[in-house]
Amino acid sequence: MSGSSPSGGGPAAVPAYSPAAASHAVGTPPADSSAAVSSVAPHSRALSSPVADTATGRVPDDLLTVTTRALETVFSGLRDLATAAAPLWSEEPPRVASLATLRPPIGQLLTECADLVIGAGVAVGSGRLLDQDRHLEWWWSRPGGTTESLRVNLDPTAPDVYDFVTEEWFAAATGSGLPFVAGPYVDYACTNDYALTLAHPVVHRGEVVAVAAADLPVRRLEAWTLPAVGAATLGRPQVLVNGSGRVVLSTDPALLPGGRADAGRLAGGRTVAGAPPVPQWWLVDLDLAGDSAGA
Repeated sequence: MSGSSPSGGGPAAVPAYSPAAASHAVGTPPADSSAAVSSVAPHSRALSSPVADTATGRVPDDLLTVTTRALETVFSGLRDLATAAAPLWSEEPPRVASLATLRPPIGQLLTECADLVIGAGVAVGSGRLLDQDRHLEWWWSRPGGTTESLRVNLDPTAPDVYDFVTEEWFAAATGSGLPFVAGPYVDYACTNDYALTLAHPVVHRGEVVAVAAADLPVRRLEAWTLPAVGAATLGRPQVLVNGSGRVVLSTDPALLPGGRADAGRLAGGRTVAGAPPVPQWWLVDLDLAGDSAGA
């Protein structure tokens, strides 16, 4: 959830094939913490690992296609959560207590996307609540299948404040009114591991009033996607690079998520631009990168 920069300093220079200004905005404008979030049995959105169909001999999809499919599944759940949240602003700004009604759809998202999502909820910024400046109705999955409310300090005057309104995922979704993918970054607020945050605006009467979001640890995304593309990439390793020039996923163990993509290593490789929900991600076939691959 925390948009802290990956280790290794500021943003890297974007490789030559990537746009200089990165933007992950996609799609069209969408239409008490001690209580446990209820779990809902999975239905059609439940994930199954996209393993190659050996019976039919179908060639597995590439890394970009498989990853995009996984993210679209999570965004489907976020759209449902945003739809459930929007009516809370029908007449006047809601009170914090009313956000507890969102715990069932949050629990449903955590259950249906358990292979990928570790935390999810709704973030409400300043001026959108009747009795509090801001609030995070956020829950995360613990080992064993239980859920727990995320406890962070939201007092803007406190030295340890978690100022989520300045995080990339929140600012981008509220500013553009469009879904957004942030990361990979080190999630210091929850997992202390590399993660992506998927954010979907909550829109009421044409105005963004909150953000529905979910955290995906990169290691979970790797576990779900890499086995599916392994057979297709034998001898031709692939890497996903985001618009800031950082590795998202890679079938080459020398290129780790969150690290800076070496433009020299990628030069000359076949590149494929991403599509929603990741239009500024790029897929690179490293085996076509020429003699500079070892640089």
